[in-house]
Amino acid sequence: MAILNLWRTMRRIGYVLYLVRVPLWGSLFVALAVSLPAQMPEVMRVLAADVRGSNLLFNVWLHSFFVGAMAWLTGLANWYWARVTLQTHMPRDWLLQSSVQRTCTWLPRGIGALPWLGLAACSWQARSGLTEPAAQWALGFTIGALLMAALLVYVLYLRRRVLEANAKRFGQHWIARTGRVSLVGSIATGFVLLLWSTIDAVSMGQSLGAVALVLLSAFVFVPWLAALVSLGTPARVPVLRLLVAWLALISFFDLNDNHAVRTLPGTPQPITAFDAAVRQWAERQDPQASQPRPMIFVAAAGGGIRAAYMSAEVLAQMDARLPGFSRHVFAISGVSGGSVGAAVYTSALEHTADAPGAAARAAMPQAPRANASCTLCGASRDTLGADLFGPVVAAMLFRDAVQRFLPVPIPAWDRARAQEEALERAARRAMTAGQPTLLELPINGLMQTARAPRPALLLNTTWVEGGSRVAVSSVSPPGEALTGLLTLADLAPASHVSLSTAAMLSARFTYVSPAGRVGALTDPTTGEVRKLRLVDGGYYENSGSATVLDIVRYATREASKQGLNVLPVVIQIDNDPDTVVATPGERKLRPLPLQPAEPGFGELLSPIRTLLNTRSARGSHALADTEWHVTRGIQDAQGKSVEGVFIHITLQSRAGAPKLPLGWQLSSGARRDIECQVAARLSSAGAGAGSDTAAAEKLLERLRLLAAANWGRLPADEAHEINQCVFGQ
Repeated sequence: MAILNLWRTMRRIGYVLYLVRVPLWGSLFVALAVSLPAQMPEVMRVLAADVRGSNLLFNVWLHSFFVGAMAWLTGLANWYWARVTLQTHMPRDWLLQSSVQRTCTWLPRGIGALPWLGLAACSWQARSGLTEPAAQWALGFTIGALLMAALLVYVLYLRRRVLEANAKRFGQHWIARTGRVSLVGSIATGFVLLLWSTIDAVSMGQSLGAVALVLLSAFVFVPWLAALVSLGTPARVPVLRLLVAWLALISFFDLNDNHAVRTLPGTPQPITAFDAAVRQWAERQDPQASQPRPMIFVAAAGGGIRAAYMSAEVLAQMDARLPGFSRHVFAISGVSGGSVGAAVYTSALEHTADAPGAAARAAMPQAPRANASCTLCGASRDTLGADLFGPVVAAMLFRDAVQRFLPVPIPAWDRARAQEEALERAARRAMTAGQPTLLELPINGLMQTARAPRPALLLNTTWVEGGSRVAVSSVSPPGEALTGLLTLADLAPASHVSLSTAAMLSARFTYVSPAGRVGALTDPTTGEVRKLRLVDGGYYENSGSATVLDIVRYATREASKQGLNVLPVVIQIDNDPDTVVATPGERKLRPLPLQPAEPGFGELLSPIRTLLNTRSARGSHALADTEWHVTRGIQDAQGKSVEGVFIHITLQSRAGAPKLPLGWQLSSGARRDIECQVAARLSSAGAGAGSDTAAAEKLLERLRLLAAANWGRLPADEAHEINQCVFGQ
């Protein structure tokens, strides 16, 4: 009998959970979305780091108040619809059982408190790496969020006592009245936010912030969805199942696929041939310089905004420290965030060419003082220091979320476009005072007209249907130069995309950035038309070095055909703090370190874990292969082996430093950390040489010094210097 009673109680409590599933899912979504992704604590760090000065302090507390108000609205709305659903549909005789009654009383209150608990977890994680007074603000916000959760539960407890004491006075009319207000308010708010995200998702995302947007999405969608489910419950209409079936149906036939890659009007410009790009590079060199001429190839690994900021910072600081660096860079192979950093660096090169002092960007000191004068550094830092995460969240949670239910695609609602526009606007503010930048021009014609040296860009993506590497490129490499690498021109010759679109197409990782549709192929056998989709290049290989090795081999041969004696220099920009740095020659011999064992579901999850881990392993193997071939010799057109230089620059984890996220927004502390680590790594190259920008032999000498100094971990004294640079300690 006891077991039967327990089973009956569990079934009834399960039915309670079933009835409140919509507000429960809404609160769980908020709590998990603001606490689990590493990007969300970084968003809180961005807010906390602004606790300086009276004006910024006012803005911080104003934003904090806004986030808190959204948490109150979301919590109360979710509590209300959970409470009303139970009061409307719960069998009255079940409420006579004390355990069921307690569940019906306290579960809605817990649902209302969940958003505050998620905010508390988020701000607690954000404390890591913050200095005073930002750390105090984060701690205060954590304590305040916990107190607000307790206060909300207490207020709801008092409300019940007041209503019970004044039952005749209030009656049941308050329920219907509050429900109408909540429903109308959420619909009106949702319409305004949908309209705003349609008109300008960039300003919406950057004004409200990602955390507030998550809260607002729950406030908008939970009430009307809960109301629909509640209306369908008496008639046993499975509202949620019908919605899921509808979504599955239109998704199966791709009727709601609005993720066509943004294209430019007009016909595509002819792309620069590879041999012509080599001739352009040769024309930039000093004919009086001693031989050989360093021909620099850069591989910029993926990793979201961390990779973008790291790649642009390394290239900008090298340009400031090393004489003639930008003129010797032939090609940059980027993956994901590395592609974004390469695109921003190339655009900054163009728009800072006429800036005062641009001809002698050599003010970077030898010690790691990353904020020294550097026009190119400032342009790239200001561009990538902008919020690129809020706009894509705004578009994803509102206009693109509505698109999922519509059987007609609306390309303007694609969330990827919001991120591209955010990057373009940030570049305009940082580089051209509001005028269009190089990022908005077609990548096909990038090499044809230039005020400043432009490297060839090969921005790597992954072909969904074919599994191959696909480079969106500013040059057209001949087929014999490529090992399993396709170009966008091969798959979709009519595609006419801007540099910003190409960079962000290379960075479409996970579900935040959707797969981009670039056209269609017709099967010659069956006549079936199949869509072509591209995703993040890191799915195939995340280091960018596989493409670099292909280009190094062919460029070395092509240069020797044109009578140029070049020395290949490969710079691998890595941003993973967990990268194991080996000495030259050791990488091929020593096995990679074993990853820590992941417990549980070994038989079920092993295939998935294997597929995920091969991504990083393939990048490590490609990097090792590139280092091996470059340092042991690349054959030129005459069959002569040319030994090159391989430089590996990476970030390192440090105690007390903030964990750098893989999202699209960096706090000021994280940016300083990257700047100071890059400056420390490059200090071996020495300071710039002022007007001595034509000395190829001096550049080569410093590159060799840099290569020799960049193997192994930073010594303790340099790590201490970085801490002083980042934290001012």
